[in-house]
Amino acid sequence: MVNTTQLALAVSILASVGSEVHLQAQELLNRSQQRIDRDILSFLTQPLSPMGLLEFEHRLTASLRELGRELVEGVCNRLEADAPNSLPSHVRVEGEEYRIIKTKTQQSVDTLFGPISLWRHLYRPVARDSGEKSIAPLSLALGIVENTTPALAEVAMRALAGTGATQRVVQEQLETQHGVVIGTKRLRALAEHVSGRMSEARHEFQVGRLLSLLDQANRSAGGRKPVLSVGRDGITLREYEHGAFEVASTATVTVIDRRGQRLGTVYLGFVPQPGQGQMSDQLTRLIKAVLSGWEGPLPRLAYVTDAGENGLCPSI
Repeated sequence: MVNTTQLALAVSILASVGSEVHLQAQELLNRSQQRIDRDILSFLTQPLSPMGLLEFEHRLTASLRELGRELVEGVCNRLEADAPNSLPSHVRVEGEEYRIIKTKTQQSVDTLFGPISLWRHLYRPVARDSGEKSIAPLSLALGIVENTTPALAEVAMRALAGTGATQRVVQEQLETQHGVVIGTKRLRALAEHVSGRMSEARHEFQVGRLLSLLDQANRSAGGRKPVLSVGRDGITLREYEHGAFEVASTATVTVIDRRGQRLGTVYLGFVPQPGQGQMSDQLTRLIKAVLSGWEGPLPRLAYVTDAGENGLCPSI
């Protein structure tokens, strides 16, 4: 029996995998070299022109992307043994026991280079009435969520967070640049998952970042006292006919050195909420954690706002 922390053991990497992957990669590289040679020859045998260069770059991009797709697919499909007796017969995840299904099944996975087919063993819940779905240890170990690799998920979420981005714009970008088609429902589910996982780590990361900046500010040259500046504001997203507003809340925590130069900023943002309680709680928690963790001279504290009704808790 294996527990959650040992889940990766269900992914059996055989001793021969390294040499097998090397041979497969060499074969793919040779095949790709032939495609690239054809792309180069086609470009060189045509009269030089802007259009010719444009087409050459597009063909070369497609060839390199296909090579990356084939390499990712080939490597990932050799990570788990084909023979079920080479794998644990049972695994335990979050208190639920699962039993191996002896036949591998296919999962379509989108990567930075395009879609691949991932063959993996599924584990079915031992208690048929548990309500839990079957799991794939290989997919879990690789961090595949919503049939998307971590690298592609990162690209999609960065695009979704960009200024002026819409779901349709992001979907078109993913199809054009990465050759994958992600529906609206799936894109939203992926965003929800990534947001939840980032929220779990955001607080500790931001505290560490601000403490590092305070240390840098404390050691800086200049005649001023370092400043920890907190800013807070709202963004009106919608105004209703009878005067009601939907206001998202935003906040910044900035460290300024002894010369009055900004060293860095961390950000918070929340969707509209009556009273902005979530923002107040998170911002207050962040500032308390930074001040509690800081062992140097207390910096000058500044709170910048437009005198809105929502502020920090009185204990700050």
